[in-house]
Amino acid sequence: MQRMAQEAGSSSSNGYFTCIARVFQIKKTFYALLNITILCGCLTILLLRGTIGIRNPSFTYTLGPKISNWDQERSNWLNKNPEFPNYVNGKARVLLVTGSPPGPCDAPIGDHYLLKFIKNKIDYCRIHGIDIMYNMAILDEELAGYWAKLPLIRRLMLSHPEVEWIWWLDSDAMFTDMIFELPLSKYNNSNLVVHGYLELFNQKSWIALNTGSFLLRNCQWSLDLLDAWAQMGPKGPIRDEAGKVLTAKLKGRPAFEADDQSALIYLLSSKKSQWMDKVFLENSYYLHGYWVGLVDRYEKIMEKFHPGFGDERWPFVTHFVGCKPCGSYADYAIEKCFRSMERAFNFADNQVLKLYGFEHRGLLSPGLKRIRNETTRPLEFVHQIDIRPIHRLKTLLHGGGGDSVTHHRYQRPFGGGGGGATWQADKENNPEFPNHVNGKARVLLVTGSPPKPCDNPIGDHYLLKAIKNKIDYCRLHGIEIVYNLAHLDKELAGYWAKLPLIRRLMLSHPEVEWIWWMDSDALFTDMVFELPLKKYVNHNLVIHGYPDLLFDQKSWIALNTGSFLFRNCQWSLDLLDAWAPMGPKGAVRDEAGKILTANLKGRPAFEADDQSALIYLLISRKDEWMDKVFVENSYYLHGYWAGLVDRYEEMMEKYHPGLGDERWPFVTHFVGCKPCGSYGDYAVERCLSSMERAYNFADNQVLKLYGFRHRGLLSPKIRRIRNETTTPLEIVDQFDIRHSTNGHS
Repeated sequence: MQRMAQEAGSSSSNGYFTCIARVFQIKKTFYALLNITILCGCLTILLLRGTIGIRNPSFTYTLGPKISNWDQERSNWLNKNPEFPNYVNGKARVLLVTGSPPGPCDAPIGDHYLLKFIKNKIDYCRIHGIDIMYNMAILDEELAGYWAKLPLIRRLMLSHPEVEWIWWLDSDAMFTDMIFELPLSKYNNSNLVVHGYLELFNQKSWIALNTGSFLLRNCQWSLDLLDAWAQMGPKGPIRDEAGKVLTAKLKGRPAFEADDQSALIYLLSSKKSQWMDKVFLENSYYLHGYWVGLVDRYEKIMEKFHPGFGDERWPFVTHFVGCKPCGSYADYAIEKCFRSMERAFNFADNQVLKLYGFEHRGLLSPGLKRIRNETTRPLEFVHQIDIRPIHRLKTLLHGGGGDSVTHHRYQRPFGGGGGGATWQADKENNPEFPNHVNGKARVLLVTGSPPKPCDNPIGDHYLLKAIKNKIDYCRLHGIEIVYNLAHLDKELAGYWAKLPLIRRLMLSHPEVEWIWWMDSDALFTDMVFELPLKKYVNHNLVIHGYPDLLFDQKSWIALNTGSFLFRNCQWSLDLLDAWAPMGPKGAVRDEAGKILTANLKGRPAFEADDQSALIYLLISRKDEWMDKVFVENSYYLHGYWAGLVDRYEEMMEKYHPGLGDERWPFVTHFVGCKPCGSYGDYAVERCLSSMERAYNFADNQVLKLYGFRHRGLLSPKIRRIRNETTTPLEIVDQFDIRHSTNGHS
């Protein structure tokens, strides 16, 4: 109760949907409150009738056309589309939804922390088999700010009938128990699960519930609730006047415009008989955990407990209410907020890094330290330390060993490390983690960015757009994703950092058949095109390039390592070991750079880079490696941006997505732009405007399902391209670009 009382000055907030405005000045508040008694009676009557009518007595705001038979329509659709089940292996399908502003944060460091928040959510969702949606568009200008989640959730429900639960999580909320799993079976008879306290709810306290993290079942009841909830949301007079009603009716609420959290509390408390039977007030674990009472206890928590509890012993979610990392003001000192966010991120990240043998040097340090030596039997650690649900169950049933190990990975100088000659046999002994699902090879897309903020103040915002773009593609095609923000090996920093990361992921994820590396400055621009993986059945490395440039000209641009696929096999581990020796920074890399410049056509004089080193390796040891390398140029696994971004309008006029080649490029790669660096090979303005065009070009393909598109390829704003309908599933069947998947096994 004391923790809840501490929240009184701030309610559920996030960087994007800025949950609560600053409390008005005391003088203004005093005079505003004098008028509440007069206004309250009239407004309450109108509100309980389901309309506010401030601007027009006959005006009633709606989220869209009234849907009245959703449960039956959705059931029919699911029966007709068994490839899109709402339950996978007996587990309800969940879509986690979050978002942030379409434009950069007021403070540049805000975007960097939004990146950390989304990396944290990607990790949790990957571990627990949850789909994720990251939104950066305002679907309804009337419901901007903290209300923007409502039209988004409704649109997602109607466009994704295969999803059983929509889980909204504010952008400033972070998972801090990566093992705890939602007890969904507990909610079989409920449609809304929200963190709250019945005692406070009965007192009509404005902090009785928190809407920064809640689950809404995809059903008719939820659509009706959203319609009723939205009535106080339209900006302007309606929201202002409704705020006065909420302040008058809810205990402890300051005077400010209506917010979504207060509106929900008021709606549920004033119409209990209509709604509360299907509402589950959850407080047995921290679906929402107020950060002030948690972040300074992490060391004690680690000392006394272990992840998996989800409650005060090890909080499931830590929510930075009142910090507003993306805004220009906050309810707390910004230094305290960012310091606490860093602690929460590293506290959670340590639970993920443990599988790979690392942890942060401290809860305020982006640097890592090794917590165990490598071994030639890496799968022993997968069994002992993997935090995915099936492995945890096996450990409980059969017992788990300790973390000690006597072997060291560096078998020779600057090698990728040990891996054992029995890797192929070792990885085939766990049928519950198949490397093919429904006949399709399992793919893990890997990308990353620096652990510290970009030198370019706007760089983190474009990294955020790039990861949102990758999240979209991976969700559409059933691909898992890892976003890395750590250096695993300081010797292989910079563009070489991908090698130790890829190797570690191979050894820790034997169920993954392909590791797909993609640079942070590469965007998917054909959201329909799917990798022709069957084409590569006899190959272990797939990389964009041209054989004539590679072998005839020995050109340093014959291949591009910004986007390539590596099969998880012994051959790939051996290639990584052969590739890495030119990478260690300092004298080794400098001298290797001279060799590469002397042997590769057109290469400038600079230190060794991973791309040139791979080209040199394949040329000089062709007989050893090339039999398993597929040099791909029939589509744009890598597409050089300078020749593409100015042609997007022509492409849209003449062609359609799904081609993947020069007609509609699969990937647009911003080689030389370095959006996170302090310099690049091209003018920064040209690079950023081109990245904006590429992002919106791709985003239009996703937004089309929801009935929107960007006003222009340089505009963050969107416009409606078709009217809503009372039969939304006809639109799903017509415009859905997803490839069917039965989910993760």
